[in-house]
Amino acid sequence: MFYGFDRYYILIMKKFPSSKNPVKIALAATLLVALAFSTPAFAKKPKGGDAAPKAQEYTLTQANAVSVTISSGVAGDPPKTFKITDATTITLNGLPAKGGDLRGGMIAEIALTPDNTTALSISATDPKKMAPSTTPAKGKKGKKQ
Repeated sequence: MFYGFDRYYILIMKKFPSSKNPVKIALAATLLVALAFSTPAFAKKPKGGDAAPKAQEYTLTQANAVSVTISSGVAGDPPKTFKITDATTITLNGLPAKGGDLRGGMIAEIALTPDNTTALSISATDPKKMAPSTTPAKGKKGKKQ
């Protein structure tokens, strides 16, 4: 026997003199430790179980304070309407906005509830305000340098 095991055996026998089989105690202690590490707090979380819903990009055809209607851009797909609630997070060009600020023609990324009826978040961009200017910059006509 190992010195450490002998010492452990003597300590157990002093602690539990009525116990005739210290192997049972060691087995019970091992099971308790195994049980402690098998609790949900130590369990691995499943992949994708708590993942946030993925947002998809759509073109808004209509919007108001309580709903948005989108077109997926695929021929033959009917337009879809999603509810906007107080819990819906809305941004327009990166700034906080309200449902009434959204307009048809805007491009939006929309994250939906699992039942695909309500928007959790809408991140819209207005292509008219985001497009770079195509007019040449006005400047002084001057001499060539």
